[in-house]
Amino acid sequence: MEHRVARDTSCGFLNLYAAMGGEGTMARWHDGRHHLVGGDLTHPNADGAITVGVVIYNALVEGYADYRERVRVAEQLLAQQKQNSNAKTRRR
Repeated sequence: MEHRVARDTSCGFLNLYAAMGGEGTMARWHDGRHHLVGGDLTHPNADGAITVGVVIYNALVEGYADYRERVRVAEQLLAQQKQNSNAKTRRR
């Protein structure tokens, strides 16, 4: 539901569940050699919190880069349309 609302309102959205690894992530994060969550399989420990922070940071940086690229392309298209319009006006 959150993803739909974000899409419908042109708002950014990060599915942290999926970004962290989806189904079974907390068990994997607990069972690994370097535990990232406590025994409750719900709350990250200090190292897990850093990992979650890195996931969020990377998503923000990548999302911003994607946004800037979309803006750049849109600006190029607008400039091209303006240039084409000006050329048509001069030919008349």
